[in-house]
Amino acid sequence: MATAAPAKNIGHVVQVIGPVVDVEFESENLPELYNALELMIRDDDGEHKVVVEVQQHVGRNQVRAVAMSSTDSVVRGMEVVDTGSPITVPVGTAALGRILNVLGDPIDNGAPAVTVTSERLRHVIGSDGATLYYLFERSLVDGRPEFEIRAAKPENGPFRVLARIPASRVPIWQIVNPALSPDGKWLAQPLTDGATTNLWALSTSTGEWKQITDFAERPTFFARRVSWSSDGRFIFGALGAGESDIVLLEGLVGRSGT
Repeated sequence: MATAAPAKNIGHVVQVIGPVVDVEFESENLPELYNALELMIRDDDGEHKVVVEVQQHVGRNQVRAVAMSSTDSVVRGMEVVDTGSPITVPVGTAALGRILNVLGDPIDNGAPAVTVTSERLRHVIGSDGATLYYLFERSLVDGRPEFEIRAAKPENGPFRVLARIPASRVPIWQIVNPALSPDGKWLAQPLTDGATTNLWALSTSTGEWKQITDFAERPTFFARRVSWSSDGRFIFGALGAGESDIVLLEGLVGRSGT
């Protein structure tokens, strides 16, 4: 017997001011912060999709979202669908050399890039090809969540816990996906303290944390996952500062250590 598809979480536009769109949902179905919402509009170029990202819960069963494209044809009463997850974009070798917009759509007249995996937690294979590094999200006895970074080898049986990270240091919109250095000695992961996010490296042998950047109390965030240079001497990340809409790509100097 076929299983019925899950019902969509649908809201309606109540206000549009420039790129800011307020959407009302049922009280029990309010989207999470940073969820992607989609609505279909029709203009002179035909029908196409507009994606907005939830930035704030404003009360009255409404969320305030920012559009990733023009809202010229968005009007009150339009139907809006909550995707239930943050915006995701293609990554990996299939995206190299491509020109993509903020949603990951090709704008270079080429073929679609790659299929995007919507999983927030992703696994990493060690340089030896036998060690699996993965994240496990669990709840503490008081109900608070935390992440564990674990390492396991199939032939050795049980996993070992390299580190535990309180959920408060990994905002819901931030991708939890440590990047492994080419020599397999370090896992790089952004961690948040208040309004500031810094880059840290975790030793895969000792579980010791090493701070790579120090932005003091400057409001910062990493918009996408970080990656290592091929020689392991540098870590790269898409960095946003303050309340700016511009995300800057910076090379973050971080010795992988010896």
